[in-house]
Amino acid sequence: MNAPFEHAILQPDCILMDEFPDPARRDDNARQSPRIWNSEDLFGEENEVLILHGDEVYRLRRTRNERLILQK
Repeated sequence: MNAPFEHAILQPDCILMDEFPDPARRDDNARQSPRIWNSEDLFGEENEVLILHGDEVYRLRRTRNERLILQK
């Protein structure tokens, strides 16, 4: 299936903060802590990235005021 856009799958290093528990030692009934991504790893020198979620493409933009806007 050809998508109407070109995309790259990025797998930047995830930043784990000290207050998040070690996933290897977590209780199976406990909720897993969310991963934290550095926006610079996602954007690089660009101000926009495309995120493929299922069959939908979302656009994440970084504004001049350093805010983030997610659009479907």
